[in-house]
Amino acid sequence: MQRCLNCGKEIRFIATSPNKSVVCDAEKLAFVTENGRQVFGYLLHNCNKTEDEHESSGKENNN
Repeated sequence: MQRCLNCGKEIRFIATSPNKSVVCDAEKLAFVTENGRQVFGYLLHNCNKTEDEHESSGKENNN
């Protein structure tokens, strides 16, 4: 199993297309849009460490 280099969370799925690779937290899931259509997609990895870094940098700028 791979780990995120920023937050250390285990990465289980990587979605790929011809020009792009995206780290995902879950396998392909089915979603229903507001129009009632069923589409399939992935939940993207939300890196917690990057959010914490943004919050701490904002506090440093305020001082």
